[in-house]
Amino acid sequence: MYSAVYQRLTEGGCIGIFPEGGSHDRTDLLPLKAGVSIMALGAISAHPDLHLQIVPVGLSYFHPHKFRSRAVVEFGSPIEIPTELVRDFEQGGDSKKKAISTVMDYVVNGLKSVTIRAPDYDTLMVRRRPCSPALLPLESRRRP
Repeated sequence: MYSAVYQRLTEGGCIGIFPEGGSHDRTDLLPLKAGVSIMALGAISAHPDLHLQIVPVGLSYFHPHKFRSRAVVEFGSPIEIPTELVRDFEQGGDSKKKAISTVMDYVVNGLKSVTIRAPDYDTLMVRRRPCSPALLPLESRRRP
């Protein structure tokens, strides 16, 4: 599986990974699986010229138990993998574990930044753009 992932990435393609390991209807992130870190570090290790970025994507559903629930998709800032982490990964042992853990921290933080919890769509839109005057009621936009 990893070789297929590396091949796709070296061809300029992209892959979608759900690092929680499955679907659920909870509003919080489940603990993430290390596969996303191993894939990223392994791909760069196998192909040092590869310009790989991890783009965190948050999905917010408003009625997760209903088929075709309204959802908002948020894309975060791309995460670059530092070269020193790839070197640590290649060393194996504790250095490899630490590199995987560090990349996992990047991914968790990236996902938390784009996974917004809100009770309804209107509240979510205000939380996404709290300074946007277009989202405020007309009364709030009037100047005294």
